Amino acid sequence: MNADRQALSDLEPLVCDSDDMNDVLANLLEDALRKSGHESIFLTAGEANRLLFVGYKAAEFSQKLRKTFYEKFEAETQAVQS
Repeated sequence: MNADRQALSDLEPLVCDSDDMNDVLANLLEDALRKSGHESIFLTAGEANRLLFVGYKAAEFSQKLRKTFYEKFEAETQAVQS
């Protein structure tokens, strides 16, 4: 296995963890901001929208990273097989 392919292989778990953590972040934000009753959450609508925006942007960037990673990994795999 060449160095580029090894580097990509070493990064794969981090790419997956990033994606998983962003899913958790988005779910936690949604759950926290949708609660009603006696919970003490004081945010303006603008603050809530900004928090959700940041959470979803993080997820979007993670998805782009994952897509790019697997495209590069596939290209490297094909290059090695050729």
